[in-house]
Amino acid sequence: MFELFSPSAGMFTAPVEGVYYFGFSAFANGRNSMGVHLRKNGQQIVASYDYNSTHKDVNGANRAILQLEKGDQVYITLWGGLHIFDSYNSVSTFSGFLLFPV
Repeated sequence: MFELFSPSAGMFTAPVEGVYYFGFSAFANGRNSMGVHLRKNGQQIVASYDYNSTHKDVNGANRAILQLEKGDQVYITLWGGLHIFDSYNSVSTFSGFLLFPV
């Protein structure tokens, strides 16, 4: 079976050439600042960053529409030294879907 999204790697692999929508939200709490990149095959596409100067919760989100070849990989990464937090409320998310094949 071909796995489209690998939860252990946190990576989506395109099963077919097409145009895809991706989005993410990220949350950090306490004294942590938040910074996340959306990457395609290692290249940064979009990012979200929030500096936490008030020691309260911070959050951000971003979206992208990408044309992918079969086998291209899309995933999110943290900026060095920054954080995200998640809980049973699913406050940090990563999702995507095929808009149409090419």
